[in-house]
Amino acid sequence: MTSSVTVAIDWDMCLKVNNQNQDLIKELISMFKHELSNSMMKISSAYTNKDYDAIAKETHKLQGACSYTGALSLKALLLELETSAKHKENSKIEIAIKKVQDEIPKVQEALNHPPFE
Repeated sequence: MTSSVTVAIDWDMCLKVNNQNQDLIKELISMFKHELSNSMMKISSAYTNKDYDAIAKETHKLQGACSYTGALSLKALLLELETSAKHKENSKIEIAIKKVQDEIPKVQEALNHPPFE
């Protein structure tokens, strides 16, 4: 099997951290897609309410899931958002949320097409 790196997902990393277990990866992908939607709703609500601690908590939680699914670009953007939230930098938070929202469809599309069956 040849694994590949896409812009949104590093499949080599995903396979490596999950010991090449494709069944586990499929399960993680399913859970991650659900978690991603829920977490983004929580982040948006927290931003509206200026609840910076909740933003930091949600983004931190998602970063772990990104590591196991190979969504390294999204993980980096979430770290940027978490850092901005911890420093209560409202203008940076707004920009970071937009970047995360722009990256999510790319990640979701890539997760729908893993390089294995």
